[in-house]
Amino acid sequence: MSLTTFEQAKDVLSFCVKNKIYFSSFNCEVKPSSAGGIGVFAKSDIDANTVLLRVPKSAVFSASNSSIANLLVDEEIDGVLALTLAFLYEREVFGPKSNWYSYLQTIQLNWDQESLYLPPSFWPSNRKRLMEQTALGTLFHGLDNEGEILSAFSTAVEVSRKWHAEARLSPPSILQNDTSANSLRFVATVFTISSRAFEVDAFHETALVPVADLFNHHALHPDVRFESTYEVCTYCGEFGVCGHAEFDEEEANDAEIFHEGGIAQSRNLQWVAAPEFVKELEKEAAKQLKSSIKELIAKQISKTKPGSVSLSDLDPQECVDVVLMRGVEKHHEIFNSYGDLPNPLLLARYGFCVRDNPNDLVHLAPELKKLCFLKKLDLKPCFLWWIQDGFLLFQEASGEVSEADGGRSSFTESIESDSDAENEIETNSDQLSDEWQQELCLNSSADPSAALKAFLNLLGMKSAQRAKFFEDVERNSISAVNKWLISKPLGTQARKLLNVVVKKKRNSYNSLLRSLHGNSKILVLSELHIIEKLLTNDGK
Repeated sequence: MSLTTFEQAKDVLSFCVKNKIYFSSFNCEVKPSSAGGIGVFAKSDIDANTVLLRVPKSAVFSASNSSIANLLVDEEIDGVLALTLAFLYEREVFGPKSNWYSYLQTIQLNWDQESLYLPPSFWPSNRKRLMEQTALGTLFHGLDNEGEILSAFSTAVEVSRKWHAEARLSPPSILQNDTSANSLRFVATVFTISSRAFEVDAFHETALVPVADLFNHHALHPDVRFESTYEVCTYCGEFGVCGHAEFDEEEANDAEIFHEGGIAQSRNLQWVAAPEFVKELEKEAAKQLKSSIKELIAKQISKTKPGSVSLSDLDPQECVDVVLMRGVEKHHEIFNSYGDLPNPLLLARYGFCVRDNPNDLVHLAPELKKLCFLKKLDLKPCFLWWIQDGFLLFQEASGEVSEADGGRSSFTESIESDSDAENEIETNSDQLSDEWQQELCLNSSADPSAALKAFLNLLGMKSAQRAKFFEDVERNSISAVNKWLISKPLGTQARKLLNVVVKKKRNSYNSLLRSLHGNSKILVLSELHIIEKLLTNDGK
């Protein structure tokens, strides 16, 4: 959801006027939303296929068109790290002199240590512990430590010091010292930027798009789509034929291209040209940089003049559009979609959850694994066969993989090959492939996934049935798996085992609720709703 306040939205709209961005203010207005923060609303009935927003690509903010684009290219920094560095420098170092400042300063950065906007992987350990049993922790690993972000922080501090020494470019405040507090502020900034960025095209790649990031997410009924011509020149961003078409692929990789203002437009540059040519280009780069970064920004600002713009004034091939997919009525909030994502992924990627999410699920692999090691149930042999052979056979029988059934050990061999299998699995479960676990879920309708149904049918077999099944597996593994596990309805004993594990999960969740709030509580309540749905249906 948007991290821009209602008052700040006025600055975004002023930025639109200054940069000749078309926003259908006749049809739309920005105001507080019940979904959280602010949103975009229909001021009148609007027909399907209406273009609500058209942003010239020159007005989006990306690493490629930022004031430090050439420096980022020199360091071979791209992706979200490049966008984050560009954002920090543009907003804090260049400040009001930057063309994008009035837009970028509307993006809230809460750097207060007590209320940092952090991804779940950087939550305090006590808060993480409450969510370990949910799909956020068990299926999507959204609570796992992300060392690569801290490594990116170290890289950012290092290059900022280099740029300060070589180009007299002051570093942003959070990059001046590599303290733990600054590292968390950096993580919060990366999370904020990545949660509202769009994939624009082959030149800009990931970018911030004014106004487009004000549309809230709706899991069921999104109203708009984001449109952009992706195939453009990766050196200048032009659509169609441009001057770079004269370079062949090898020359394009070897040369750094400079455009007006001295901003380098090539990305992921690999220097393999002749040393003399490289030195000449390096001298030119240094000359361009020393000429004054302030002058670059002034030139960028001068390219656009304040004033309204109509839709017909803008070439859609050179813009990004937000278009209505269907008609909306007056006063209706107009929603975008971040994708068909369950709440754990929405929380991990964007920092929010939605109620009644149709993409939610309940992950049962951890509970089923514990069940399989209860000695009184004698389910361990079935479990070991499933993770070593059974799941892959299930995939083949379901048509999910095409590999032939060859080179696999028999059921007896797979059990006898390692007498310490139970101890290894309990003490070093990370060595097991995650793939078999990923499929053992209930969907939002409380229906078992195909893999969960097959696994439960395996566990629910009586001794005589199990012996017969494995005899069939030895003769024709794919046929046996299809007959006994896939085509067969969920059996009575299999259903009982399912009820055992979901009741255990329900009891655990109910004990957590009093300690949860906000998005964490929404996520757990959503899983509880699915569990209750299953138990209610079974009780009928």
